Amino acid sequence: MKLIEHCPSCDTRLRQDRPLAHICDCGFDLRRLPASPASPLEVEVAHLLDGLVPAQLTLPLDLSSGVPPDFDLFLLGLLNHFGFEDVTARPAKAGKTAAPKSVAAARERLGALANITQQWPESFSRTLTALMQAPGPGQSSSDSPRLGTWYRFLFRRFPDPAYNPFRVAAANCIVQVHEGPIDARTRHLQALATVEKEWLSLAEAARELGVRAERLGSGIEDGRIEARSPEGNSAPNRQRFLARTEIDRLRGIRAAYCDESEAAAFLGVPQSVFGYFKEAGLVEISDPATLPPVTQGRVNRSALEALANRLLTSAPQEVSAPSSEVIALRALNLRRTTDRQRLVDLLREIGNGSLPVAGRDASGQVGGMLFDKTEVHKHIASFSVKLQLNVQQISELAGVHYDAVKTWVDSGLLSAVRAPSLQGRPHVIDLQDFVRFLLEFTPLSCLASRMDSSSRGIADELARRGVPLLGEGGKRGTLVRILDLVQVEQS
Repeated sequence: MKLIEHCPSCDTRLRQDRPLAHICDCGFDLRRLPASPASPLEVEVAHLLDGLVPAQLTLPLDLSSGVPPDFDLFLLGLLNHFGFEDVTARPAKAGKTAAPKSVAAARERLGALANITQQWPESFSRTLTALMQAPGPGQSSSDSPRLGTWYRFLFRRFPDPAYNPFRVAAANCIVQVHEGPIDARTRHLQALATVEKEWLSLAEAARELGVRAERLGSGIEDGRIEARSPEGNSAPNRQRFLARTEIDRLRGIRAAYCDESEAAAFLGVPQSVFGYFKEAGLVEISDPATLPPVTQGRVNRSALEALANRLLTSAPQEVSAPSSEVIALRALNLRRTTDRQRLVDLLREIGNGSLPVAGRDASGQVGGMLFDKTEVHKHIASFSVKLQLNVQQISELAGVHYDAVKTWVDSGLLSAVRAPSLQGRPHVIDLQDFVRFLLEFTPLSCLASRMDSSSRGIADELARRGVPLLGEGGKRGTLVRILDLVQVEQS
């Protein structure tokens, strides 16, 4: 029940030292007065002032360690700082209002407590936001005098863990509303806050996006990034602020692009083949002048994924054809032809679906798409119409590995010259020189294949018969002179 402080009969103030608590000095029996029930908030505060934890706690307090002994001082200070509906009408020196001297005055203060805690934390945040934006009478508009008093109250004067919900709500409000640093305490506030800051300085935005602040500054200067400076301030970049929405926009743009290495790995092709994709116009490369300086690459990720889905749709079946019959897309490089433009045109035909697909391998990537080797050679005008062949074409004609042909060329057994007019100055072999080579030598691996044996087994048998081998034993490219074979067979 609510306490009274005036006698309803004589309207005089009740003395605390009267002889009988229920009898006024005028003789009126106070027990005859109907009792007025207290509000739930008043009852709750009364329990807390007695050091008791209420059965149902509505105030935002953390009482896991009990009721703090300075709750009465905290309550009065809280109401002095934040218990004003019109913040411009608060005292010039917050926290200096007199303590209530009557029950009615205390009850009136508790009404203000309900206003700032009943819709927690929105009501408290509205009051704090008004404090931050509208300085009271006689106060400076600078941050330290205007905000320092209540900051010390919440974060220094009453450090008990019970008041932590008020500190968290204040920190959340500050990082959302205040655009610039308050002082050295800003990082502490941001660490305590549970919400994201709405405005970030250039350095904070650079840390979130993982780029240098100078790159963001250049984007702000040329208009690719939207930033805001304090009014009337033509200060350098460190005084500029980016909104959270702008940070999210930049983060989305960065996620929408990748560099060429990542794009090539996604397609499952080497960097060289990815270069032909670009020349063929199959990959969308954005102009760096149109992108904010937060991206790591210029390849549009969604367009790349759309290309991969379209190409793989044309090759739904996984096949295991012999390597002599099919060729994977990842192997379409300058080893296949000396004509770069024909290779680029071949990629275009694959992109528009005019080149039939034989299937795909187990990789499930675009680089694993398989094409008929004969059809590929027909499109890139390979050795069937060329008098000069590259190393890859020679390896396919001879039925040996590419490295074996390189060994023959490096050792001088197979004549080859550099083609300065072609991309990369590759080795080219005249068809007549290749024919002469086949008339004089036969690869050990070809003998083993024809005789259903292994290269080591053939090498051991030839060594037993005294037939010399050209090349290092056990290595690719080992050769046998045909004349030596004929002579040992005749002897």
